[in-house]
Amino acid sequence: MNLKYYQKIINQNLGKFFDGLKLFESKNPLIKEQLKLLRKFCLLPGKRLRPILAIVAFKAVSSYSIGSGQTRFLKDIFLPILSLELYHNYTLIHDDIYDEDIVRRGKPTCYSLLQKWFKKKYKKIPYSGNLYKNSQSRFGVVSGFIGGKILRTLVNLPIFQSNISFRKKIEILKLFEELDISDNFGQAVDLFFEKENKITQDDYFEMVKLKTGGLFKTSVELGAILDNATHFQRRALKNYAKNLAYVFQIKDDLLDLSIGGEKGRGIGSDIKKGKKTLLLIFSLKKAGLKDKELIFKIIGKEEASVKEIETIIKLYHRLGAVKFCQNIARQKMEKALFWLNKLKSETNQESYRFLKGLIFFVFERKK
Repeated sequence: MNLKYYQKIINQNLGKFFDGLKLFESKNPLIKEQLKLLRKFCLLPGKRLRPILAIVAFKAVSSYSIGSGQTRFLKDIFLPILSLELYHNYTLIHDDIYDEDIVRRGKPTCYSLLQKWFKKKYKKIPYSGNLYKNSQSRFGVVSGFIGGKILRTLVNLPIFQSNISFRKKIEILKLFEELDISDNFGQAVDLFFEKENKITQDDYFEMVKLKTGGLFKTSVELGAILDNATHFQRRALKNYAKNLAYVFQIKDDLLDLSIGGEKGRGIGSDIKKGKKTLLLIFSLKKAGLKDKELIFKIIGKEEASVKEIETIIKLYHRLGAVKFCQNIARQKMEKALFWLNKLKSETNQESYRFLKGLIFFVFERKK
C-alpha cells in the first residue's frame, strides 16, 4: 500500500471539503478568518495516520473492489474517513490552548494567530477581567476554543454526506460520541497529573488509553464498520490499535529528548511543561533524594535553560528511563503484532503487510 498516495488523496479531499462549505458563508470577518485558519491548519503537512489506519482496516477485512468504481469508493469510504482527520485536528487546536503552545508542526498555533489578528485589527484595548492578562490574550483563547468547536461540529458532515447506510452512519456517530467521552476524560486525567507527583505506570497507560488510544481505536473501528466486519475482526483490530497507540505515545515521549524529533516545539518541551511522561514516572521511582530534588527543581520550569534540559535528559539516561521506555514500547509493539497475526488468516496480504510495517514505522519514527 502506497502511504504517500493515500496522504495525497486525503489532502485533496480535505481541501475540497473545506472549499465546499457553502453552508457557513458569512460576511462576519472573524468567521471568515476562522474558516480560513481551520482549512490551513488541517492541511498542514502531517502523517494522516488516523484516516490511513481506517482505510487499511477497511481493506483488511473487505471484499470491496476499488476497481468497481473510484468515485463510489471515495463517496462511500473516503468521505466518512475524513471525519477522523477533522476530529484529530480539533483536539490539537484545543491541546495547544491547554498547553499554551505557540508552535504546532513548526507553524504558529491557531489561537496565537487569532491573537495576532486581534492585535492588528484593534491594537491595544483596556482589559480588567479575571482570567486573562489582556484583551488580546482573551480573544485568542476564546476564539481558539470556538474554532475547535466549529471543527468538532464539522466532523459530522462527511458522515452525513456519504452514501453509506443510515445504520452505519448512526454507528459511526456513536463511535465519535464515545471518543468524545474518552478524550475529555483523558484530558482531565492529564490535567490532574500536572501537579500530582505520585503517578504510576498504570496511571500513565490509563491516560494514553483514553487520549491517544481512543482515536486509534476509533480509526480501525470506523474502517471495520464500513465493511460489516465480524466481532472477532473488530476485537483483533481494536487490540492492535490499542497497543499501537501505546507505542506511538511512548515514542512521542522519547522524541522530546532528541534534536530533530522535538515535535516542532523545541527540545525538552515536555520537561518544561512538567508532563508526566513514562520517562519521568520511571525516573522518580528510581531516583535517590538528590536526583529527586534536581528533577523537582527543573521539571515544570517554563524558563528552563538548555543546560537544565540537558541535565534532565542525562539523568533519564543514567537512571535507565530511556532504555526502560524503549523496552516497554517494544513489548507493546510485540502485542500489536500478536493481535495482527490473529487476524492474518482473515485479511488480505497487502493490508497485513501494511499494518505490520506501520508498527515498525511508529516505533522507529524520528518525528
